[in-house]
Amino acid sequence: MNAPVKIVIALVSLNMLLGVFTGIIDLNPYAAAFLGAGYFLAYNLLVYEWCGANSNSKGLPIPFGAKTLTVVFAPLGLAYYFFRVYGFLRAIGAYLLSVVVIVVVAIAPSVPLLIWGNT
Repeated sequence: MNAPVKIVIALVSLNMLLGVFTGIIDLNPYAAAFLGAGYFLAYNLLVYEWCGANSNSKGLPIPFGAKTLTVVFAPLGLAYYFFRVYGFLRAIGAYLLSVVVIVVVAIAPSVPLLIWGNT
């Protein structure tokens, strides 16, 4: 298993943990805000690492500022990264695939709630 796939698995695992913490543990609003800020930082750092791992595994150059932009706002940074590295047509396919992965990653926190119910 290559590094980009491991990072995507880490993203799904991060969201599963978020779902467990928010679904099972009754959090006060301050703890939920702290947890959300930590999640946002961890998510963007994993996307940052994915860009570097993807470039290294495929031998592609990393465009100037692409990795930094993913830390600030991951969907915009991914679009910039794909269009600068892959070209227009391949970038559209890669970005659509990343949208599917992001949707699956976003749905992952609800899986523990579906398994254990909303108790």
